[in-house]
Amino acid sequence: MKDGEVLSRLLELVDDMKDGEPSEGVRIGDSRDGNFYRHDVRTRLALKVAIVTGRPLLMVGPPGCGKSSLAPYVARNLNFRLLTYTVTETAEASDLLWKIDYLKRLNDSQLGKQVGDIGDYIDQGVLWRAFQPKPEDMQPDKQGTLVLIDEIDKADSGFANSLLVAIGSMQFDVPALGSEAIKADSDTIVLVIMTSNEERELPPALTRRCVRLQVSFPTASELIEIASRHWPDWVLQSENREKLTSLADALACDGSLGSTRDSPVSTAEFLDLMQVLVQSDIELDSPNWKTIEGLVLLRESEEG
Repeated sequence: MKDGEVLSRLLELVDDMKDGEPSEGVRIGDSRDGNFYRHDVRTRLALKVAIVTGRPLLMVGPPGCGKSSLAPYVARNLNFRLLTYTVTETAEASDLLWKIDYLKRLNDSQLGKQVGDIGDYIDQGVLWRAFQPKPEDMQPDKQGTLVLIDEIDKADSGFANSLLVAIGSMQFDVPALGSEAIKADSDTIVLVIMTSNEERELPPALTRRCVRLQVSFPTASELIEIASRHWPDWVLQSENREKLTSLADALACDGSLGSTRDSPVSTAEFLDLMQVLVQSDIELDSPNWKTIEGLVLLRESEEG
């Protein structure tokens, strides 16, 4: 539940989202420290609609375009606690809600321990922890909780359909605990972000309940912007700027004159190449650079 003052403040924070300081010793390409993300007006509008309506934000796009990196970036800027669940083909919706640890209960029984109520053996999933944080999870300085459900299309439609009530009404039942529903506290703020690579079609019943944001690979100009935010001092040098422009044009595949690929590179691949370029004195037309590209980039013959 969000009162007007809190809601207005959250919307202001979305409009004012800024990059953080780069983390030491982190691989930049796959970093999810929440310090950098290229966001545009459409992304910010989608976030604000999700916050105002309480709908989940569903980010749809090809693998590698940066969908999963938005959640930690938003969590840092909104000062939210971040909980993440990565969906697999064997995932069950109950994994996000609750599970009974029957193995622990059996072990306790075999060890002669007094086996208590079944509720003592319930493991809380990320949605339960978001709706009703445990005392050890409470962080007084956090304004709310952001739940990232990553790659929801990995599981079958039954997984998504089973989450409709929990995500839509911010509550769910735990039969083992009786008739009382687990629901978000009145002063609890929960934002859910889901990502999909569109490997499987999501149920219409789910997508109708979401704010849907289509995400694409960055264009050449956007790749230049991304690199400039990571290495601003390096890009200021004219020689380096020329290298960056040539690399972005060659890799983006957005109609750029210099594009040499039929499909774009992922943001992570581009950042890895940039990290090598920044740290080494190498020319883009050299044999060594072509070798580096072959080592870092997914070969187009391997795609699909």
